[in-house]
Amino acid sequence: MQKNSNLDHTAPLRSLTSRFYETERDLQQMQALLMEARSRADDWHYWHVGDLTWGFFILACHLKPQEQIRLWHDEEGKLVAYAVLGEDPSFDCQVLPEYEWSGIESEAVAWAKSPTVPQPSARCGIRGSLARSATMITRASCACPASSVSSMW
Repeated sequence: MQKNSNLDHTAPLRSLTSRFYETERDLQQMQALLMEARSRADDWHYWHVGDLTWGFFILACHLKPQEQIRLWHDEEGKLVAYAVLGEDPSFDCQVLPEYEWSGIESEAVAWAKSPTVPQPSARCGIRGSLARSATMITRASCACPASSVSSMW
């Protein structure tokens, strides 16, 4: 019987905390998680930080990141996973390799399926482009309510 390589490198059960996205610091930690995971993984199932940046920009223009992004931290406060519930509905969950299949994915899917997850609000038009940034969203001309994107700037 072949062993499941995903299960061979999972972290032992640890005390994880989960919360919603709050500030730009969370986005920076999400980017760092992707860079760390991509540097250690031998496949491409992790998003590129540019994909995250663009996806976050679009999400912030249409929805509230504080309601659509869930974060998981270890006992030392390190971000080990995040899940994003977008429109369509789209869903993505990124987990550091050593935490894969430790229960985060199941918890993320249950959260995404929860009837308490907010539905998309009124859409806004994007009328501009990113002004600066290679790894971080900085300024954009978006007709979004200020509360939707305030944590990005």
